[in-house]
Amino acid sequence: RVDLLIVDSEGMPLLLHNETEKGLHWIGFNLVGSRSNRDSIGAMVTIEGAGRKLTRRCGTDGSYLSASDPRVHFGLGTTKKAPLSVTVRWPSGTISKLRDIKPNQYLAIKEPIQT
Repeated sequence: RVDLLIVDSEGMPLLLHNETEKGLHWIGFNLVGSRSNRDSIGAMVTIEGAGRKLTRRCGTDGSYLSASDPRVHFGLGTTKKAPLSVTVRWPSGTISKLRDIKPNQYLAIKEPIQT
């Protein structure tokens, strides 16, 4: 249940507290680049499973003079089964694949160093 903080340069901050029902599932990734930039900006993460395929881009952009959480987050809804596969396409061109990931956690994934 991700919350959202909105800050307007001319107004008061606004916190949108997520009060959706409990029991919904999610998975998140903290990417660490080695050949690519350390924050993995530009990496693409794709999850596939339970008949769905979702893709998110790692980035901190989104607005003028601001930054967002660099972690990549996926809402899975009521799906209890973990994604069957996770693919990370790093900015360097390296591809990482993971299988049988359990939901409701953040995983740290480090870009492999290839020789």
